[in-house]
Amino acid sequence: MTGITNALLIPHRGAAFFTAETDILFAAYYAAVFGVSLLSGVVLRSLTLSLLGFFSAYMLCLLLTGLTLDLPGLAGLLPETVTEQTALVLTFTALFPTALLVGLVGALLGAASSE
Repeated sequence: MTGITNALLIPHRGAAFFTAETDILFAAYYAAVFGVSLLSGVVLRSLTLSLLGFFSAYMLCLLLTGLTLDLPGLAGLLPETVTEQTALVLTFTALFPTALLVGLVGALLGAASSE
């Protein structure tokens, strides 16, 4: 959530957006995702349990992030259609291709190293 609200994980069209500080934060976020996935794979010690755990945690993360971003619409502060569309776009832009692959590789490597 912090990466989304600080506009760290959402790409912008301006070329001047990425600075040395945002690149470090961007790399630190994905390194943390990789590290947590790697450790979970090591702790679970099974490839099937590691994959099941990763995908269930990933789906829960998508659900909670989407609901949190949609909260102003659910509370009636903003029109629901606007917040639903924004929450859906921001959630999948921030979490879909890169975070899924980094977490999946981390979980697979962790499980493979402990077997």
